[in-house]
Formats: sequence, structure tokens, C-alpha cells
Amino acid sequence: MANQTLVTTREGTKPAGCFVSSAEMPITLPDVGLFRFKQFAPFLPFSRETWRKLVLKGKAPAPIRMGERCTVWPAAELHKFLRDPANYQAENSMTPPLAETGRAKPQAKAQEAT
Repeated sequence: MANQTLVTTREGTKPAGCFVSSAEMPITLPDVGLFRFKQFAPFLPFSRETWRKLVLKGKAPAPIRMGERCTVWPAAELHKFLRDPANYQAENSMTPPLAETGRAKPQAKAQEAT
């Protein structure tokens, strides 16, 4: 019992192995692991949609797709982002260059028509 790891939550301190409800989420984001959006959303000052837009622009960490319905983010990248959100630049942006998306061509045609 003396060597037991404790987790500090908003409701108090509990042993690490105990079930933690959503109301008792940890106050700090652990340094290691993979997290779903709901797990780190309390640490963000904006909505899920704003987060999605930042990820697409490369201004937030790129997610890891674990399956069709499971997306996670590495703790190390989340900590880098949370330390300096204004200057964060993702190493692997999710947005391909415009030429690869096919968006550049329709815009060029629209300009030629005018």
C-alpha cells in the first residue's frame, strides 16, 4: 500500500487503479500515451471544430487513425502544442498541397473565364 501510485483529480486523490468517472478526470494531461479528443478537450480553450481546422492547417498535431471511428493524438505532441499554441507547426500536416487536391485547377479555369 505504501508504494501505490495516486492520481489527483478534481474530486480528490485516489489510487491509480481505481475507476475514474468523467467528473473525476485528471487535472493534468499525462506525459505519455495516446488520447482521444474528449480526453484532452478540457485543456483546450476552443471547440472541437476549431481543433479540426487547426489540424487541417498544420497548426495542431496530426492525429493517428486507429480505425474508422477511432482517432488519437500522441501526448508528446499535445504537450508541445499546449506549451506554445500560437507558434506550433505540425511536422506532418494533414493538408496536401493544392495541386494534389485538384483545387488549383478549377480556380485557374474560373480566372481564365473572366
